Amino acid sequence: MGAGGVPAGGVAGSGGAGSGGASGAGGDSSTGGAPIGGDAGAVDVPVVSLSAPGTSCASDAECGSGFCVDKVCCATRCDGICQSCALAGSLGICLPAEVGTDPRNDCPDEMPGSCARDGACDGAGQCRTYPVGTICKPASCVGSTLTAASRCGGEGCTSVMGQPCAPFMCGTMGTCLTKCATDKDCVSPNTCLSGRCGKKPLGDTCATDNECNSAHCAQGVCCGTACTANCSSCALAGSEGRCTPVPPGLDPLDQCMRDDPMTCGLDGTCDGAGQCRNYSQGTICKTAACAGTTLTPQGSCDGKKMCQMPLPISCGDYTCDTNARCRTTCATPADCASPAVCTAGVCGGILAKYFSDITLTNLVLTRVEATLDNDWGAGGPPGLPVDNFSARYTAMLTPRFSETYTFYVLVDDGTRVWVNDAPIIDDWNGHAALEDTGTVALQANVSVSIRIEYMEKMGDAQILFSWSSPSEPKAIVPTARMSPRM
Repeated sequence: MGAGGVPAGGVAGSGGAGSGGASGAGGDSSTGGAPIGGDAGAVDVPVVSLSAPGTSCASDAECGSGFCVDKVCCATRCDGICQSCALAGSLGICLPAEVGTDPRNDCPDEMPGSCARDGACDGAGQCRTYPVGTICKPASCVGSTLTAASRCGGEGCTSVMGQPCAPFMCGTMGTCLTKCATDKDCVSPNTCLSGRCGKKPLGDTCATDNECNSAHCAQGVCCGTACTANCSSCALAGSEGRCTPVPPGLDPLDQCMRDDPMTCGLDGTCDGAGQCRNYSQGTICKTAACAGTTLTPQGSCDGKKMCQMPLPISCGDYTCDTNARCRTTCATPADCASPAVCTAGVCGGILAKYFSDITLTNLVLTRVEATLDNDWGAGGPPGLPVDNFSARYTAMLTPRFSETYTFYVLVDDGTRVWVNDAPIIDDWNGHAALEDTGTVALQANVSVSIRIEYMEKMGDAQILFSWSSPSEPKAIVPTARMSPRM
């Protein structure tokens, strides 16, 4: 409608007076603020340029996603325990922190005596606990009874029964004596003769069973039993003389075969519980893959011979790159998932359908526009009449903040707007340039559908779509926050 026109109807939402002569940006899409194939014009609302996932940042406000995590822009909030958005090769994607690391200090070291958290992550998004076989209580020797070191088991620190040092008494170092100086160093009725009370006690070195008071020489020391079980030894430091499961990661008797890591089978060492160990939780068993617009993160072993495969992740408006990762910027249209467009290195936009009547009936033109920022003056879109045409614009819109947003549509002539199919603006009237407004509460990083209908009767034609919130300065809704919706 020409200048001086008066709107004929009200506006849903907060309502609002128009900006009068304000106009939208146009021109080449490479500027980041114009529709694909749009027309030139002035602009009075800024286009906000925000960083893509994987880009270095210092605050949420710098990122298109609204999340600055681990000093990079992250596609999601990524605030879980033992998560990271800054893993090498996957910058900007939230994944479990690598085994043995703790990038955010989520896991306190509760010390070996607790058999609880050991101060690092387990590679599957949880804090790691001290492994089975870790010494949680040192060995001791009282009177003539030797108590071997207690070790972490499946249910905390597992205590052990004492064993006799006979024929020797305990020494001052917490172990059985192996030589005597007087009869007091021997268990009665043994007596000290030439430094010996009798045969060798538990833990003393030996070559044959006959040397030992226990009648068992195993793994080179006198042992309480024959100790022939798989992944067990009588010569472990702190447990000499007691047949004890070999700590995880060791195989001193070379009893465990080694499978390929991709099978999640045996890793060639003991598990700390008397068995050969499977590849530990977090071991990579399948490399990451990315095809089309879907990223399948790398798989990891669950510690029970199974390869856990994470759920596929959508690359959103981007396609996969040649390194099995989602792109976070674009250089050509092929870098964007159809129908999104590439504008100033960012994929996104809004789907526009134009009709050669004011009833949204006779479809003439369909295209994706980087932003909704059109000022045709006395003209109109290509192939449409300069007057009496209409348009429908649709997209999925993703806010950065959990706040009440105000949407602005600077329009000449009429418009209607829905968010998640709920109307927030209804001004289907002929009038000169006027800014209508509507408000709605949105959640950060939760996408909502947006549908805008536009009608041009006579005179100048213009539509410009902006937003604001307490934390979002008023600006044209940027390409990166919209995904074209069919």
